Amino acid sequence: MIAHLNGTLVSSQPTRCVIDIGGVGFDVNIPVSTFDRLPKKGEKLFLMTHMITREDGIFLYGFATHEEIDLFRLLIGVSKIGPKVALGILSGIPVKEFKSALINGDAKRISLVPGIGKKTAERLILELKEKIPAGEAIAVDICGDDLQKTIVTDTILALVSLGYTQQKAQQAVRTAVKQFGTESMAIEKLVKQALKVIE
Repeated sequence: MIAHLNGTLVSSQPTRCVIDIGGVGFDVNIPVSTFDRLPKKGEKLFLMTHMITREDGIFLYGFATHEEIDLFRLLIGVSKIGPKVALGILSGIPVKEFKSALINGDAKRISLVPGIGKKTAERLILELKEKIPAGEAIAVDICGDDLQKTIVTDTILALVSLGYTQQKAQQAVRTAVKQFGTESMAIEKLVKQALKVIE
């Protein structure tokens, strides 16, 4: 398994790039989100990769962020979702927005991705919704820095551990954050505020 590539960018297109490593050119399939982050031709490039071996060849898929490659691996684990469709999803919707849509059961938003119909969107939600860590999507969606994301995620996990559903916990935390913010807020305080507004 080739876990990553670290070399020089030779050429690039929105869906693929070639990286030179020690005189060997690696042809890598990429989503548009990764293409947008590529350096200029001739500059150094590091990509995390996922390798798939089939009868017709060996294929490399490259990603600029951990979030992209993690979502790609989740997607190809869904029945009838191959690497091409997974790249299309990553190219058609930001990772955090896709995860938020999964958590909220928003099939309409997911079906706006080219090539993804309503039935496929519903199947993605059904198979992946519970695989997104509690609080991750909403934390990314409503917070700015990493510390705030951690506070929000931990608060949602705390509410879930108290017996509330993930959806109710998220709604309560979202409301609490809108009302009180997360500036200089400890998790204990946010939990108390969320408990006040939870249905």
